Order: sequence, then C-alpha cells, then structure tokens
Amino acid sequence: MMFLRKFSVSSKLTSYFFGIALLTVLVYTELLVQFFENGIESSAELRLLTETHSFSNAYQKDKTAPLPSSYMMKFYFDELPKLIIEQSDILKDVNIDVGDFLFIMGDEVVPKLLKDEFVLVLHHAKLYDGRSLYAIAKYDFNLLAEHETERWDEDFLFILYIGVGYLVLILIALWFYSYRVGKKSAALVDWAEQISTEKLDSERPDFRFDEYNRVATCLEQSLKRNAALMKREKKFLSHASHELRTPIAIIRANMEILERMDIPESALGSLSRVERANTNMQLITETLLWLGRKNDTAPAEYQVNLPHLLKQLIDDHTYLIQGESVEVIHDYDTAPDEILPATPLMIVLNNLIRNAFQYTHKGWIKVTYQSGTIIVENYDMDLVNDREVVSFGLGLELTQKVCSRLNWNLDINYSDGGVKAVLQLPVS
Repeated sequence: MMFLRKFSVSSKLTSYFFGIALLTVLVYTELLVQFFENGIESSAELRLLTETHSFSNAYQKDKTAPLPSSYMMKFYFDELPKLIIEQSDILKDVNIDVGDFLFIMGDEVVPKLLKDEFVLVLHHAKLYDGRSLYAIAKYDFNLLAEHETERWDEDFLFILYIGVGYLVLILIALWFYSYRVGKKSAALVDWAEQISTEKLDSERPDFRFDEYNRVATCLEQSLKRNAALMKREKKFLSHASHELRTPIAIIRANMEILERMDIPESALGSLSRVERANTNMQLITETLLWLGRKNDTAPAEYQVNLPHLLKQLIDDHTYLIQGESVEVIHDYDTAPDEILPATPLMIVLNNLIRNAFQYTHKGWIKVTYQSGTIIVENYDMDLVNDREVVSFGLGLELTQKVCSRLNWNLDINYSDGGVKAVLQLPVS
C-alpha cells in the first residue's frame, strides 16, 4: 500500500532509543520531585520528633516542666486542641495513632481558602507515665516574602533543567549515532546497487561496522558464485549447440534426398513430422548459439508479417490436437508488419504455441494480438497436474531466458486449467 512507509535501520533505532530516553527522563523527573517533597516532609517530621524527645526527657525528670511553645510549634497534653479557621474546627474529627505523623494542607480542609496558605504537621507521642503528647507545627507561607519562596521554585526548575539537559544530550548522541550508522548504511546500499559481475575484481570499500562488512562479503561471494554458474551455463550452451549442428545438417541433407524419391503416400505424414522436428531443432540451435555468445550483439531484424507468422505456427502444431476436443480461437488479423528480430521471435512464439497445443486435450486455445501484445492462452478441462513440463521446444524457462536477454516483457500466469502467456513486442 502507498500509505505504508518503510523506515531505515538508523531511523528505527533512533526512534526506539529516543522513546526510551524520553520515558527515562519523565520517570526520573517524577522521582526527583517526589524525593524533593519527601525531603521536606522528612525535615518537618525530624524537627517534631527531636522536640518531642527533648520534652519527654525533661518531663521524665520533672513532671512540672512547662510545655514548649514557639510561634510555629506547640505541644498539648492528652488531646488535640480546637483550631478554629474560617469558623470551623479543622482538628475536630482527626485521629492519629501513637508514633504517627499527619500532614494537613490548608486548601484541603478549608474550602475556597484564599488568604491563609498553611500546612499543619501533627505528631502523637506517649510519655513515660502513659500520657499522650501532641505536637503541632504550623507552616504559614503567608509569613514568607516572595523572594524567600522563590528558592523552592528554583529547586523545582533545577530538577526540570536536569531532565531537559539529559534529554538534549541524548538527542545529540542519537543524532551522532544516526548520522554515522545512516551514512554507512547508505554507502552499503549504494555499493550493493552498483556492484555487478563485471566489478567483482574492484576493491570492496570498508563500511566500518563488522555486520555491514559481513553483508557485503556475502553479497560479493554470491555474485561470484552466480558469475561462475553463468560462465558454465554459457559454455554448456555453446558446446551443446555446436554438437547439435552436425546431426541437424545430416538430417536436413537426408530429408532433401527423400523428397526427391518416390515414397509411399502413407509415409508422407511421418516425413512431414520429421521435417518439422528438424526445423525446430535448427531454430533451437541458432538460439543456443546466440545465448552462448559473450558479446551483446543483437540478432538480425527483418520485416515480419505477424498474421502470417502466427498462422504458420498454428498450422505447424495442429497435428498435436488431432483427435482431441480442442477449439482454436484466433484474433490477430489486424496485427501490422513489424521490424523485429525474426529468429528469436519465431523461437519464442513457436514454443509458447507448442506448449499450448501440447498440453490441451479438452478445451480451447486462444491466440490474439492486442496493441503490440501477443497473447497465447489455453484452457484444459482435464486439468494437467504438472504445468511446467518442458516441451520439445525450448520450454517456458528457456523462453524466458531468451526474452530476458532481449529485454522483452514476457508474463506467464498459471491458473486452474491453463496458462496465459503475454508477450509485449519490442518497440522499434
């Protein structure tokens, strides 16, 4: 689909590590804020605890020792006092266990608190004689000047700066990583796109990363193996075609002798089949020789009458469907004369038509021409299990090699009951 976009390795890894870094910054910042707030609470608790223990020691020595009191901290025996704020006793229903601390925020207990911003810290302790001692510290922020509260804001901003600074460092590191990996990845892709069997002797560049160098080595070795296979294949084609030329010439010479002789009429059919087979073998040999050549010289081009050529090939293969229930449909009368490589074209069309005729026993065969395209299609009601059997001609695989060598577009589609071959003729 057009909307699906493929990402490079460096982009994918950069996004992945940036996501981890961002998550780390958020978690770490939240932990720092919690640590800062817990530190303030621990400081308030430690002060209450120290004052409570100091009075407890003094009370154990002298029960008449007065309760300590200051502008911020007060102590009470046995029960919590009444603390009226905004006409409401905010300590009325408060219960606190021995040894516990309780924080009361002013905006939580007094609705719509606008002026009084405070925090109460309560602590419940037991004296040696069993009496309860309540310590209450009130932190009234209205007593502080604006420049005195800025310190806390600065501390929070410092935490934020740490997180942002860490994130910026991660971004710089990821950019540097992405730049280096992306640069080497692009170099590997460019080298892989340009490398060919003709350039295997050139020195392979160093891609710095071991994995990239191993990929390049594997690609290079694969191309070398393919080059060796192609060399052996060309050598085999050359030898095979040369070996075939002699028996073909002998058969052709003897056919000419037989044509001059009076032979029984019953043997004319067999003689005709031998002649057709010899013609096919000659075309195959010429094509094999051409495929085995090391140069890229194009085959000779001639004026080709496509309707006449297609009709001739169909007539030559009609004997394959004698006695079969096969309908031959053709629509190529409007095909124009073209300047084309005659011999390879004859080989390709001969093989496609031969396959259609040879593997259709009950059905139809259709040969059509449409806008520079020749379509050979067959349908067999008696489904043949193996549709890729190589026929007496080149076979579909070798036909595709011929088209590939000539840069012809040949599309072969297998379906239930038949094969459809679409050959796009080259444009002169």
